[in-house]
Amino acid sequence: ADVNAFALGMTGDYTLENDKSVGWNWKSGVYNVPTGGASSLILHFNMNIGSCPAVQFCVNYKNGGISYRSARDGFGFELDWTEFYTTTRKPSAGDVGALPVSGGVINGNLG
Repeated sequence: ADVNAFALGMTGDYTLENDKSVGWNWKSGVYNVPTGGASSLILHFNMNIGSCPAVQFCVNYKNGGISYRSARDGFGFELDWTEFYTTTRKPSAGDVGALPVSGGVINGNLG
């Protein structure tokens, strides 16, 4: 019976082909995604109402990154996964639109 609580352990018997397989309108829970010798975990929250009815977080094996995506209205996921930057997964200068520490040329006055 559904007691309106988040399930402990893996949700159902879902082992998925790829991270795109967890639907935005699926039951909230924890899903396993095999990734060739390891796996990722998808944490899925679905309230099935509002302009953001669902959100997913994908956590990769061995602190290999964490990403999220959110659903819109009744359309589902329109954009791909967006990765979080962390102290161990720092963005490059290009990722944030900054100048590199070396190798660049600046013309004009600064400041």
